[in-house]
Amino acid sequence: GGLLEGIEYKINEDFFYSEFHDWKKYANKLVYTGALDEYFGYSLGKLNWRTVSFNTYIVDTANYQGNAVINYTSNPQLFIQRALSPAKISSIRLDEAGKHAEVFLRPDEVSLAIGKGGLNIKLASILTGYTIDVYRDLDNDGEDDIYLDEFKDEIDEWVIEALKNMGCATARAVLHTPRQELIDKADLEESTVDEVIAVLKAEFEEE
Repeated sequence: GGLLEGIEYKINEDFFYSEFHDWKKYANKLVYTGALDEYFGYSLGKLNWRTVSFNTYIVDTANYQGNAVINYTSNPQLFIQRALSPAKISSIRLDEAGKHAEVFLRPDEVSLAIGKGGLNIKLASILTGYTIDVYRDLDNDGEDDIYLDEFKDEIDEWVIEALKNMGCATARAVLHTPRQELIDKADLEESTVDEVIAVLKAEFEEE
């Protein structure tokens, strides 16, 4: 038999404008699946929570993809790699005791890993429990390079941190990055960027 066999029921009835509104005459209990605000006579006003609305927006990031779900792993390097997906990581340097990770990527992958406003990397840090710094991994054909931290006597520390936050951890990483990109992504004044470039170029010219 059917699910409702032996049970009296009616369809196409308006609960509030039919004899069944006074349901206690017909049953001991009631399962009500209609609008709660109407059931209580709109005593708190009309609720709009039943309507699902979708807000859409365009993310101004090249090749943007959402990464809603990742598989957990006890391997911290693999976990960080998955958390920063779809960016392709070249290598990861871990300090497991200090919960710090230095992630190296090709220049065209850096913005994808960081995300707009640093959102991707912030979420990855929360998810993995590691402080994650992203750096550009450049193929310099055997050229010597110097970490920016070595220039603290000539470049303000906050400027160095701004450059590192956009993925430029070394002198050549800065010099290989377009000037306007340094200005925009590191949020630095033109004169500051020009001074930094001059200092770094001078270092290699002396060699």
